[in-house]
Amino acid sequence: MIERIHHMEALQSARLPSDGFAVVHSAWLALMGMRRNGDLDLILASDLRAERFPGFDPERHFGLPGPLERRIRFMPVDNLYGTFYGARGVDDVIRNHCIEIDGVRFVEPRFYFAFKKQRLLMLRNRWPKLRWWERGLGFLNHNNRSLARKIAKDERDFAWLGGFFDQGGHRQAELQHIPDAAWGLPGRDWRPPG
Repeated sequence: MIERIHHMEALQSARLPSDGFAVVHSAWLALMGMRRNGDLDLILASDLRAERFPGFDPERHFGLPGPLERRIRFMPVDNLYGTFYGARGVDDVIRNHCIEIDGVRFVEPRFYFAFKKQRLLMLRNRWPKLRWWERGLGFLNHNNRSLARKIAKDERDFAWLGGFFDQGGHRQAELQHIPDAAWGLPGRDWRPPG
């Protein structure tokens, strides 16, 4: 099933210990058959980060050194994933809040949905603070154009998620082993923010 995820072969060739990281972000959308992921984002356990990547700033994203540095990305130590659902940091998430698929750990999808909600709320909050000409002339400013694209993408993804769950996509053969609680059911954690 992980063959649906772009860059997974490259990640496996990096030979990171399977208990030292978890895949996050849009890899879930690829697993769910909704859309292809662009890059592959990971959270790292503190011991793996210290052992394999000691020279990298723990407060910043960084890429897997080598030719796929822009495609396989590691999140900062203090990221939102370590704060959801009572998690006590990234190490706790990797140990206790992951689903293993084909030998690879993925953060529970409800964590990804919570991350997406937080990001969409933040982006929606930033948009009205832009001056009217910054919004209307986004082609002059890459950051504003990127902000508008991210808002549209997240809103589209939430619409797809609604259809996926309404049609029982989480019950398809490859995904039926994932417990409802990990999906954020029955609380409908996958619904967009208000």
